[in-house]
Amino acid sequence: MGGFISLLLAADPTLKSSIAGLLLVAPAVNFSSVLYKSICSQLPKEVIEHLEAGGLYKYENEFGSRTIRKSFFDSAAELEFKGEIHVDVPVTILHGVKDETVPFKDSLQIIENITSKDVELTYVKESTHRFQDPSSLKLLKDAVLKMVEKTKRTDTDR
Repeated sequence: MGGFISLLLAADPTLKSSIAGLLLVAPAVNFSSVLYKSICSQLPKEVIEHLEAGGLYKYENEFGSRTIRKSFFDSAAELEFKGEIHVDVPVTILHGVKDETVPFKDSLQIIENITSKDVELTYVKESTHRFQDPSSLKLLKDAVLKMVEKTKRTDTDR
């Protein structure tokens, strides 16, 4: 969800001037309806009916527990990108091929729709969604340093 929020903020005309670049790790966009269906496929019928009626449910998965409500997913769906993603700053995307949460090929759709000409996508064959193995963390560190260099501003630019 962090990649989705980052792209939304970078595409917001009122915030564009405050954002110099984006580094996204395993970004998911337009995920709300797919995620809601996936969650519901694991729940008993009475829980789904409770959610559909506007109720809350404490959902647990490998990332922990959180309280969910259908209206959250409905609201997120209203924010989904349709076509171009109007982000014009440098963007670097890192994605693990063994990502069990967000299919790595989803990042291709993102780069195809971002309007920036400066977009890089790096796949890491052995990395997962959390991108926490030592080689992935080194790649992430290097990508952060590269983005900082790429987006450095002088005091007169601010």
